[in-house]
Amino acid sequence: MELTKGDVNYLKNAFYVSKVNWNSITLPSIVVIWLNVGMSLSQILFLQGLFVLLLIILEFPSGVMADRFTRKSMVIFAFIFMTFGVFSYGRAGNFIEFFIAESFFAVGFATLSGTDSALVWDGFKSINQEDKAKSVLAKGNTILMGSAVILLLIGGILMTYSLIFPFYVSILGNLNQIFLYSKIKEPPRQKMGKTSHIYRDSLTLLKKSSMWIIIFISAINSLVLRVVFWAYLPKLKLLQVDEIWFGVVLSGANLIAMLMSIYYHKNTNPSNRITGFIMILCTIGVLLFALEVSLILMLVAIAFHQIGRATVRYLSVVKMNEAVDSDIRASAISLMNTFSSIFYIIFNLISEWYKLSLQQIMKLTAINMIILSMFIIAINYRDQLKVYFKIKKESIISI
Repeated sequence: MELTKGDVNYLKNAFYVSKVNWNSITLPSIVVIWLNVGMSLSQILFLQGLFVLLLIILEFPSGVMADRFTRKSMVIFAFIFMTFGVFSYGRAGNFIEFFIAESFFAVGFATLSGTDSALVWDGFKSINQEDKAKSVLAKGNTILMGSAVILLLIGGILMTYSLIFPFYVSILGNLNQIFLYSKIKEPPRQKMGKTSHIYRDSLTLLKKSSMWIIIFISAINSLVLRVVFWAYLPKLKLLQVDEIWFGVVLSGANLIAMLMSIYYHKNTNPSNRITGFIMILCTIGVLLFALEVSLILMLVAIAFHQIGRATVRYLSVVKMNEAVDSDIRASAISLMNTFSSIFYIIFNLISEWYKLSLQQIMKLTAINMIILSMFIIAINYRDQLKVYFKIKKESIISI
């Protein structure tokens, strides 16, 4: 079925609305519930590690299913399971019950991962406006963080009255996403006849060095963003910040990420200098987390971390969308996310096995961030570096 511009416009708007992060309104309540039952950062990371283990199992197969069948139905399926996850968390009170709720979220996130962006990309490709898909994905990223600014703040306020009430609001938001996606039209695209062919062609991508570069950047970036994010509230609690401010801090962090996203994505091809500067700021932020600093410096660290969050993840997704064909697009993104999840869970297992303290975890994360920053800067300036080292070599030979 050929799509009209009106169909694609509705798809775009549905995508934008679906990026309103209703699940974020529950985050302040969830973290307080964790802390109230005495969970440490290593235990929180272990729980998230189990969540990621499920992602590893489900991520790639769900991407293949989206490429094999309709992506619209897979997105709806994802939001249904997220709704189950929110409902379960609202009733959870121990580690096992937390894990059950995280399992529902894992199915939802794994199914949605790569599927919604592939749906948008193919929609604009069907009307020969593939370049516009980049700006739509960028704006979706901005909406994701911008909505979290408001919803985290609301969640922080609501939890002072009832830890459970934010969960009901989140459920209503997810049900709205299901309704919107039920009305879209599936973009036309090339489909492979057999699921085995999708697996084969997706795994063939791993023979390309360019794919491993994208996967490497995505893996370390995902690790740093996740680990440091879960350290926000434990760090603030150590600094004796009252719980009522947790939602305000998380909301402010997402505001910074949203503003940075708007600035960064005005240019579809940001300069190497801007990207390099962002990586340096993010590295400084992570290093501050690894130190015992004042509340002011901790807020600066959160701000710098959010600046990195607004940019690098987007680059990985866009590069992967550009690098593959529509018939395996969702599978390729899911494959990238699978490797990122494997790296993350290895990190979590190491942290739990050696019972690393909060500061030790942050120091290990900082090392990973330094490696990522140096790698991205080297990739961006590889041509200049080649010229520089060629000149240096010629100078040494002449001497």
